[in-house]
Amino acid sequence: MIFHLWRKNSDQLINKNAYFLELVNKGFNFHLLIIFNSQGDTGMVIAVPKEILPGENRVACVPDVASKLIKSGFQVQVEKDAGLNAGFTNDMYEKAGAKVVGLNDLYSTAHIIIKVQRPLDHPEAGKNEVELLKEGTLLITFLYPLNYPELATKCADKKINVISMDMIPRTT
Repeated sequence: MIFHLWRKNSDQLINKNAYFLELVNKGFNFHLLIIFNSQGDTGMVIAVPKEILPGENRVACVPDVASKLIKSGFQVQVEKDAGLNAGFTNDMYEKAGAKVVGLNDLYSTAHIIIKVQRPLDHPEAGKNEVELLKEGTLLITFLYPLNYPELATKCADKKINVISMDMIPRTT
């Protein structure tokens, strides 16, 4: 698997075996290009955990986006009740084609984890969310590696690939 980040209006040729995740951050549209050796179903699982930081009501993926990712060949798994604080029920995710799963299934099968907040100590699991990730997972989140260098080190030590959204340039 090869990961590239580039501006939306680039003149790069698009491989017909490529699948895209759009990362939007205040005026810049970036895409994560994932190149596979096969067409159709990627077999790639994108997981959306419930945010555990007190007061965080957002969710990293809404049902409409989950549906688009599924149509692009990804499997989407959402932790049970991940979207409730943002107004999205488990039923809405299931109607979009996502699979609603428990905490253990979510992390054990994920290739890509998308979340809003940095990994924290999980109250149910009894360990940091980084420890729940398997080696080679791509984590897309606001990691704030300059403020939390120990998280960046944990990810590097565990061979977790990270796109830290706070490091994506913005115009505001």
